Amino acid sequence: MHFGLQGKLCQLTCVNYKLKFNKEEPLNFTARLIMRKKENRTKKMILIIALVVFCIALILGGIMIYGRYQMSKIPKLSFQEILEYTTKDNADAVITVGIVKDGQISYKVYGENGKELPAELHIYEIGSLTKTFTAALISKAIQEEKINIDCTIDNYLSLPEGNTYPTIKELLTHTSGYKGYYLESLIISHKMNHQYSSEHHQYQ
Repeated sequence: MHFGLQGKLCQLTCVNYKLKFNKEEPLNFTARLIMRKKENRTKKMILIIALVVFCIALILGGIMIYGRYQMSKIPKLSFQEILEYTTKDNADAVITVGIVKDGQISYKVYGENGKELPAELHIYEIGSLTKTFTAALISKAIQEEKINIDCTIDNYLSLPEGNTYPTIKELLTHTSGYKGYYLESLIISHKMNHQYSSEHHQYQ
């Protein structure tokens, strides 16, 4: 009798265990399936990003190689070829070329496709051409020992005395000549005043 009761209890335990196992198994399978889908999705995203980066690098590399190849052609081009390339199919193109030969100065004017035009004066947008002229004139003045780039401009211009002026070199290199600590106290005081004004306005 006792043995039979134990056997039935054992059977019930086994049945409960099987039922529990059968209930949990679909849940575990679903969880594993979801995780696998997430992993596959992550792998696809990484693959897509890698392909995009590779394509961008390939395009940029191709552009750089093509640009270098085109630039390598320039030293081999003649003046006429460069002129024709610059003015190709441009009806509004006008280029004036200055010529200095045997101490004589002359000029020629070119138009569309490098065609020579009558030597007439034309008005151009000056742009940054002043930098070229300034550099040429300064170099000429230095060679003729008319100026010293380390001298301040008041040595060559009539300016009020008692002031500190920049050197020609500082003007040419767009540097003021001021030391970092000259304006340090002014900058700090300006920041302090600005901060105080902001806080005062906030409290009001």
